Amino acid sequence: MIRDFKGDQWKEVGKVNEFDEMNPILLANNLLVPYLVACAEEYFRATYIALLKYSDKKPQILNSVRVSGDFLIQSFDSSHPLETAIASTLSCQNLSSICNHFKTLDAKLDIAGALHKPFRKRRVTLFESIQNLIEHRHSLIHRNDIRTSYTEENMNRDVADLEAAIKRVYKVIADRYDWIYDDSY
Repeated sequence: MIRDFKGDQWKEVGKVNEFDEMNPILLANNLLVPYLVACAEEYFRATYIALLKYSDKKPQILNSVRVSGDFLIQSFDSSHPLETAIASTLSCQNLSSICNHFKTLDAKLDIAGALHKPFRKRRVTLFESIQNLIEHRHSLIHRNDIRTSYTEENMNRDVADLEAAIKRVYKVIADRYDWIYDDSY
C-alpha cells in the first residue's frame, strides 16, 4: 500500500515523538490495527461456527457454555443459529484462547502448532506476530497508545502476516477434514 503525502517532513519518523503522534501516516497505520484484529477475530469466529455446526462435540460444547435467553430466542430464527450464539460467548481477544476453542471441537486440530511453525526464516512466528498485533490493538484502544514506530513497512508486514496466518489455518483445517485446499480467492 503506497500513500504519498506532499513534502519530506512526513517521511522521517522517530526524531521528535510529539510530531510523530501528529504524523498522518503513522496515525493511519495505527488506526488500521483495530480493523486487522477485527478481521482476524471475525475469520476465527466464522470458521469456528462452520466447524461447530457439523461437530460431534456440539452437545458437550453446548453444555459447557452459558448462553443467554435472548440468544436462545434468536437462535429459533434461522438468521441467528445456535452455533452463532455459542461462538458469541467465546473470547477471541487472545490467540491462545482462540486455538483452545478449536481444540475443544477437535483434539487433532492443532492451529497453534501450525502458527508456531517457522515463517519465511524469521525468528518471529505467525503466532507471535498475530499476538503482537492483538496486543497493539489493546494498547491503542484501552490506553490510547499510538506507536510512533509503527511505520508503513510494519503495517504492510502485519497485513501479509495476517493473510499468511489465515491461509495456514485454512490449510490445517482442510488437511484435517480431507477437504480440497483452494487458495484461489
